[in-house]
Amino acid sequence: MHCFIVGYYGFNNVGDDVCLAQTCRLLKGAFNECTWTFLGKETDRSKHEISRWNIGRVCAEIARSDRVILGGGGLLQNKTSQLSLYYYLGLVLVAIICRVPVIGLGQGIGPIHGWISKGITRFILRLFEGVTIRSDVALDNIAEFFKKNAEEERE
Repeated sequence: MHCFIVGYYGFNNVGDDVCLAQTCRLLKGAFNECTWTFLGKETDRSKHEISRWNIGRVCAEIARSDRVILGGGGLLQNKTSQLSLYYYLGLVLVAIICRVPVIGLGQGIGPIHGWISKGITRFILRLFEGVTIRSDVALDNIAEFFKKNAEEERE
């Protein structure tokens, strides 16, 4: 099993690097023979790191992986950057097109502003194989995305 771990790694953010370490630890425990590479800032820090700026190589890595893992953190939000939200959603879409299952671990979903961004995020979240949420706020945000559908299902 080979996993590609997506996150904001390599930017000297201790929280993100801890999430990466925990994700690797979880993968080791869950799968006997698991290898991984991760999305990073550069490629010379580790043989497991793929530069986020090399889109061709990132897409090739996604295609050759058995799973794409969105590591913990606030990846799916556009409070800090609209482009960042679309970057991560785009990577998920590449995985789906390549028929590679996507799992979100400890996601802090939101805030997401704008009806177009919310609609695209809602659509792509439905394609995940599974998602775990890191906080009550993120749970409220994801519940809001699917509120209309949940209400329709109750009727």
